[in-house]
Amino acid sequence: DKVKEGGSKISPSASSMLINLTGGNLFALSQEIEKLILFTGGRNIEEEDVKRVTDYTREPTIFALVDSIIEKNKANSQNYLHQLLAQGEEPIYVIAMLARQLSFLVRTRDLLDKKIPLPEIQKKIGLKDFQWSRAVTQARGCPMEKLVKFYEILLRYDVSMKRGLLPKELSLELLVSELWFV
Repeated sequence: DKVKEGGSKISPSASSMLINLTGGNLFALSQEIEKLILFTGGRNIEEEDVKRVTDYTREPTIFALVDSIIEKNKANSQNYLHQLLAQGEEPIYVIAMLARQLSFLVRTRDLLDKKIPLPEIQKKIGLKDFQWSRAVTQARGCPMEKLVKFYEILLRYDVSMKRGLLPKELSLELLVSELWFV
C-alpha cells in the first residue's frame, strides 16, 4: 500500500526481499520504501533496486534475527545469523543479545497478562517506540510457556558454548534451529 501511495509498483520478489531485509520493522520498511520510490522515479521497483538502495543488505541486526526466529522464518534466521557472524559478531555476544531481547518479551508478556496499560508497560520496559511496538506484537503472539521454553533452550546452549562442548558457531546454528520448533 505504501508503494502504491507513492505512485509506484514493486515486484513480488523485491517486496519479499525488502520485508526480509528490514526484519518486519515497519518504521524501517516505510523509510526504505520512500527511498526506493525516489530512487526509481516511479518505475517498477525490482530486486536490484532494493540491493542498491537498502542499507539493511549490509547490516543485519540481532533484532532481525530475533524477529525471524519468533516468526519461525527458518531461511531468514539462518541468513541473519550467518551475516552477523560474517560481520565479526562473537557467538557469545549473539547469545547475550538473544537473551536480552527475550527478556524484553518475557517482561512485556507478563505485564500484558496482568492487564497493565500499554503506556505503563512501555515505561517499565524502557524501550523506544519502534522497538516497543515490535516487542508488544511479538509478546502478544507468544504465550509465556513458549517464552520460558526459549529461555531454557538458550541457557542450555549458553552453557554448552562456555564449556566448549561444541564449536561456538555450530552451537548457535543448532540453537536457532531448535528455537524454530518451540
